[in-house]
Amino acid sequence: MPIHADIIAKCILSFAALVGVCRFAGRKYDVVVPMSFAVIAAVVSLDRRIPLLDGLLALVTWGLLSALLGLVLTHFAVADTAIKGKPTPIVENGNILEGNLHKSRLTVTDMMTQLRSHGAFKLADVELALLEPDGQMSVMKKSSVEPITPKTAGITVPNESGPTIVVQDGKVKVDALHQAGHSVGWLRQQLTRQGADDYDDVFLAQLDSQDNVYVDLKDDVAKREPEDPSVKSKLTLLASLKKIQADLEHFTMETENANAKARYETMAIRLSQIIKNVREELRDKRPVN
Repeated sequence: MPIHADIIAKCILSFAALVGVCRFAGRKYDVVVPMSFAVIAAVVSLDRRIPLLDGLLALVTWGLLSALLGLVLTHFAVADTAIKGKPTPIVENGNILEGNLHKSRLTVTDMMTQLRSHGAFKLADVELALLEPDGQMSVMKKSSVEPITPKTAGITVPNESGPTIVVQDGKVKVDALHQAGHSVGWLRQQLTRQGADDYDDVFLAQLDSQDNVYVDLKDDVAKREPEDPSVKSKLTLLASLKKIQADLEHFTMETENANAKARYETMAIRLSQIIKNVREELRDKRPVN
């Protein structure tokens, strides 16, 4: 037999043997085959006795066999079942199916370990446990022990969309904030309530679909809730002042009336001094750690 034909024949036989062993041992062939590719490539690279073309031929043959097997499994359900196997019931309605347990070469210890990994510590809580072809167990607990969810309680809750980052490393993402339907002034107020004196104090701020803002401060100590009622009231005042200041700055940019623009700028400057005074007073009252 020509050397190349001999290599191809050996690849076919070894590939078929590997898939058969994986089926018998309950392992996923699509995990083992890539490892085999790596072994072949390593041997070809390091063993000088193997001609490079022979090694490449073996790699290409294994690749074609893997692709062919994938096509067969995709288009033929019988082949998929024969190679991958079917789930095996191990527990039904709290009762262990001893025959299937022994047939699957699974010990009681292994079974209980897998059940516990799914939060089922009692057999009585298990409605159905299936051993999948890859050796993992799927567990369905009885509805009486499942945690209550809004759906099971008959409560309708709005669906949430993905959260949006509105501040990152002290920089406001204005476009994302406007798309969420909020102004810079509103954001200032939310940040101040959570202990941020300015945008530079914020490492990350995230806005969810329920208009809740999560703030991660660069100095996390500043995020602690103040115990002094007077400090709480001043923080609320500071948030309101910042919102007004942001509105004035917005009005300054939007108006085309020169007199109105000048008045807005003057009021914003005066308000910034008041905000500075309130900040200094708050810093004096914060505990030193």
